[in-house]
Amino acid sequence: MDIVITIFGVLSAFLFLIFIGFTITFFIGLFGKYKNVKKIGLIGLGIAGISSALFFGISVGTQAVYNHQQEQIAEENEREFAHYSKQFKESYLTIAQKSEDVSSYIGDQWHDKMEDDDFDVDKVVESALEDKVTETADIKNELDSIENTYTKVVMYADKNTARKYKSVYSDLKDFADLATNPHGSYSSYVDKFNNLDDKVAKDYKEL
Repeated sequence: MDIVITIFGVLSAFLFLIFIGFTITFFIGLFGKYKNVKKIGLIGLGIAGISSALFFGISVGTQAVYNHQQEQIAEENEREFAHYSKQFKESYLTIAQKSEDVSSYIGDQWHDKMEDDDFDVDKVVESALEDKVTETADIKNELDSIENTYTKVVMYADKNTARKYKSVYSDLKDFADLATNPHGSYSSYVDKFNNLDDKVAKDYKEL
């Protein structure tokens, strides 16, 4: 569409220059009393003037249609973004809350049994995950669902907003992974939990 508008604009400008040329020709014929020159200038003025006005009108009209289409696209994008961003925020909160619940439970179990003589971190974590099997399954299912919503959100968002959603989505996945795939030492696990818990809470408020 931009190319079409440019072409018509250039053509109308070119014809306007021709119109000026025939105007000069007409006045030369008029003041010099050259009838043929005057006649040629007059005919040229009519043809160039009408053609220039026609192409200029087409250019302006095409630009108006293009602008209207762009406004409609922008409005549609805003509606779609509002719809999918709302879905994303709802799923985000669900995943964050369940990830917080599971991660906190694992951390508590880990801490409470560290002093046991038969303490085995792998068994403790495995047992904690078994206790929260429903919640971890829900987290994984919600992650599958929110991925599609996230794709729609960034599709309809502007560049800055899309970057923000990319960041908060990454934080959420890290938090979910902490809950469903715990690893590392107890201290690193707790540090990561505290960090991600704060980040996800902050991210949610900014959505």
